[in-house]
Amino acid sequence: MVLAALYMGNAGLCPSLAAQASPGAKSALVDAVIEAHGGADRISGIRSLRLEGMLVAVNGGNHGKLYRISQGEGTLSMMVEYPDRIELRILEDGRGWRGDGPATLAEVQGPLLGAMVLQSARAFLPMVLADHRDDTVLEHSDSTTAVLTVTLTPELSLRLWMDPDTHLITRSESILAAGPMTIAFATDYADYRMVDGVAFPFREQTFAQGVPTASTLIESVEINPEGPRTLLPIPEAR
Repeated sequence: MVLAALYMGNAGLCPSLAAQASPGAKSALVDAVIEAHGGADRISGIRSLRLEGMLVAVNGGNHGKLYRISQGEGTLSMMVEYPDRIELRILEDGRGWRGDGPATLAEVQGPLLGAMVLQSARAFLPMVLADHRDDTVLEHSDSTTAVLTVTLTPELSLRLWMDPDTHLITRSESILAAGPMTIAFATDYADYRMVDGVAFPFREQTFAQGVPTASTLIESVEINPEGPRTLLPIPEAR
């Protein structure tokens, strides 16, 4: 798999701040972020999430009904029902499939697979942060923003922005390598609401290379839903 996540530059952040931050400061911030999103006990009890909402693509203004199931980092099942087509994505055990219907699902590699891996990690960031506490670095913290970098694998990292007052995650960034080129991805999170004691963003705005790509308005979130772990059977298991 061709995948590398690097850090996006920001003139307002000094790289030396990461070295200056104490382990205690990082641990305190991670604790505060986890607590703000529902607390360690509730977050550790999440085995799966099912979200439904409306996705509006910036290019062409296409809109579609979104269904997304995640069991955490490395798994994803997503369907978008547009008026004229369906988009399907499945990620399981390091393998991914995409298509415009059950009969057309095809396995993907390289950047397309890498994008799905990143998407699965972004499905519920506090869970990822809790699972990778020891692999997290505090880059910056002041009265206006706080930034953590989470290393998921040697090849994959996420940079997270937090509101310094609420400690809710407001932005994630990563860069995907596609051969000699790189693609910068970012997601802004807003409109947090409590679901069974856990805070979820009900509005997401995604970007590629700094250009807005889609807006997602979440309509419902279900924690540990009953039913299958994917919207469709894994292709080779049919």
